[in-house]
Amino acid sequence: MKKISLIFSLLFFISYSNDLIAQKKIRKMKVYIASDFNPKSSITVEGLSNDAEGVGNALRTALLMGGFKVISERVAQEKLELKNKGQVDSSEFKQEISVGKTTYIKSVYVVSMQYSTVAVLGCGNGVGLANISGQIIDLLNEGNIVATFTYKMSMLNSQCADRVMESLVDILKKGKSVK
Repeated sequence: MKKISLIFSLLFFISYSNDLIAQKKIRKMKVYIASDFNPKSSITVEGLSNDAEGVGNALRTALLMGGFKVISERVAQEKLELKNKGQVDSSEFKQEISVGKTTYIKSVYVVSMQYSTVAVLGCGNGVGLANISGQIIDLLNEGNIVATFTYKMSMLNSQCADRVMESLVDILKKGKSVK
């Protein structure tokens, strides 16, 4: 019985220590925010092709909890467009036909990111971030990048994905870059 109690105590200590380390280490996240970034504008988190760990959802949740206006990805629609322009010059008819795909996103900003994960004791879903990098793109201003973020930790110091996303959102909400 003492062995089981000792094991649970050790697991609690590791989990508690991880929380204390997380509060210090997450502050080391590097975030650059341009002066024209507006946290009150709508934002969409771009779909991640392989997001089995749910980091995109952790960011969406953190954004919503932080008071951001989050637009669902389902609003993003891909449409096939056919353009057919004709013009008469003198006695000649010129015609230009083109077909293309256009993605429409009813949001001001879109977040794109890449990440890698590791297993971390003490995280609700056991997922910790080893590193993440991304950018926030302003769709209304010709795709200008209005924010970038990076976070890199060793496998031993990785933090829970939801905590890292909450830290990122707190920084974005304040609108001040962190080095």
